[in-house]
Amino acid sequence: KLFQDDGDGDWEPSQDTTQLGSATTFSGASSTATFSGFNLTVGAACYVHVVLGVKSIASHNDTVGIEILQSSDVTSTKSVTASSWPVQLGTSTITVPQITVSNYTGGTPTVPPASVSPPSTHTCLGTFKFDGTGTISQIVLTEYGTCDADSDLENVKLFKDDDGDGDWEEDVDTTQLGSTTTFNASNKATFSSLSLEAGTTTYVHVVLDVKSTASDGETIGIELYQDDIICTSTTTATSWPVQLGECSINWWGAWLYRKKLTFSNSVVASLVPYSVRV
Repeated sequence: KLFQDDGDGDWEPSQDTTQLGSATTFSGASSTATFSGFNLTVGAACYVHVVLGVKSIASHNDTVGIEILQSSDVTSTKSVTASSWPVQLGTSTITVPQITVSNYTGGTPTVPPASVSPPSTHTCLGTFKFDGTGTISQIVLTEYGTCDADSDLENVKLFKDDDGDGDWEEDVDTTQLGSTTTFNASNKATFSSLSLEAGTTTYVHVVLDVKSTASDGETIGIELYQDDIICTSTTTATSWPVQLGECSINWWGAWLYRKKLTFSNSVVASLVPYSVRV
């Protein structure tokens, strides 16, 4: 749109309300916008403001700049001159609200652990950081390890880092995001109806149970794709998908633990003079 100024040269939306011509759009081929059907009397204090809307499809850090290319682009009763052509207005940089997604590895304890011994409950498989501006309403996780996610994993949960330090603290980080779920046959776990505000200290922990059906030596890994995040702004990352670290399934550790419980000193003493082979 074009608006005639009230004479002071300041853009004041509540005062500069005289529109010149009709609202229009830029031609895709030539990037030109034509305004006609109006009479503008030029004087010592004649200013015209260019006003437009930026659509949501605009890319971050692109620029917008308006110019009158040549004198023939202005139809007037007098000759049109300028110090130089084109006459260019300044440029504006488009800033799109963004959320940067990353694998946060600076917390204590280190998550995910190097290995887990099934059956295991409430194991943290890593932490995502959502840094920026926007509200996240849905997250779909993908399991990328070698385990059978829909058979070997259950009680998949997301917990917000309540104190903002990025550390997984089971007794502190108690705000669950969405409902407890499982992975489907496509290794996807969906968390919807969220209202997670991104910020400089927004961390989300992935927590789940490993069932006794998990096989020794297989791995568990969680990743997040750009298209699997629904939010009010644009998501970005160093690379997609954003992967948390892998955790190995270790049945040897589980066997040693059960062996320790089964063959304590008192149990072994009660078995004498019988022999025990382990």
